[in-house]
Amino acid sequence: MLSTRICRPPFGRPMHTRSFVLPLLVSLALPAWAREGTAQLTEAEAVRLALSRAAVAQVVEGTIAAARSDAVEAGLWPNPELSFARERADGGPSASSEHYLWLSQTVDLAGRRGLQRKAAGHRVGRAVHEAEALRRDLAAETRVRFLETLLAQERVALARRFSARVERLALTVGKREAAGDASGYDRRRVEREASFASGRLHAAEASLESARARLGVLIGGAHDPTAPLVVAGTLPPDELPPLESVQAGLTGTSEIRALEEEAAAAALETTAAARWWLPDLTLGGGYKEVSLPAESLSGLLLSASVALPILDRGQGRSLHAKSRHRLALGRRELALARLTGEALGLWQEASRLAGAARAQGSAADPDALEHIAEAAYEGGEAGVLELVDAHRGAIDSALFVLDLRAAAHRARIELDRLTGGGPQ
Repeated sequence: MLSTRICRPPFGRPMHTRSFVLPLLVSLALPAWAREGTAQLTEAEAVRLALSRAAVAQVVEGTIAAARSDAVEAGLWPNPELSFARERADGGPSASSEHYLWLSQTVDLAGRRGLQRKAAGHRVGRAVHEAEALRRDLAAETRVRFLETLLAQERVALARRFSARVERLALTVGKREAAGDASGYDRRRVEREASFASGRLHAAEASLESARARLGVLIGGAHDPTAPLVVAGTLPPDELPPLESVQAGLTGTSEIRALEEEAAAAALETTAAARWWLPDLTLGGGYKEVSLPAESLSGLLLSASVALPILDRGQGRSLHAKSRHRLALGRRELALARLTGEALGLWQEASRLAGAARAQGSAADPDALEHIAEAAYEGGEAGVLELVDAHRGAIDSALFVLDLRAAAHRARIELDRLTGGGPQ
């Protein structure tokens, strides 16, 4: 229990220890990024935190462990069988009793069990690649959430700058109206624009809080409004790798390798099913004892048996294995074709969007245009509508460039998800 003992400081009112203990416990319960207050979170750190969650480890380890358990089971020999029988015949002088003790074991002469064990081993490899794909998808989702938060931060900064400039303009117009240099319409028009700018700022801040909450939960902790999560990064994506290397690396992606492991497992099962002509051999040995009224006899017993492959020649198993093999190969070819097309499209999209963002960002200086419009208004060469339009055009231009950069970054994230690149 938390103590409620009164502590009296040297000066001022008495303080409860709970007022200090509770915030301390709350802060310790928060994730590291929340305890650091305004500490900036990088994209690589966000991905690391998301992938280090206990639930992710449980899913990954559970997927692989389940496949390994199947491999262990496939390699086990059947248990030997021990049986006992007793027969008794009552009939006066010819009464007798017989006791049988048998131990039998089935032997795999065709080596099917070894092939099945190897096939199960390939399915362990498939599970490993599927777990890698899960981690890759989670890393991509985290990067998208990080991008949304970073984009929302930039939008808030732009909206705050726009609101501050319009508020400053409203004060200027108000002073000019009092001096008789501006009309009441100009003042009301600027006040309306200031109200619009304030609303835009509030909307941007709400979007930022939503993005922070989604990212915070994804990396392993609820968002704390008293310790805002601030991300740090750049929206323009890194330089794209050559397209040839991207397409050449698609055969090594987790999805393709998982299908290759499945095809290899099905091929081994096909080979095992083709050995139907050599059935399992069951060997047995035992002891027999016969008790007669006048004497007792005993001896050893030996047996060997095989199933005759006449009706069941493994047709179903062979057809099933062949179908799985063809299915895996077909899915691999389709997946590789799809990945090739998607990678080409995403590479071109990311390249063009990044180029468009650079071109738009260097085409004009919004700050310079605003300063020119303000100077023209002060000199009486432009009206308030032209000045308001200059401010609004400046923020719209900046938001357009921001959206281009974000779209280029999002395309790069999706390209990394397909090819296995980016922080993991």
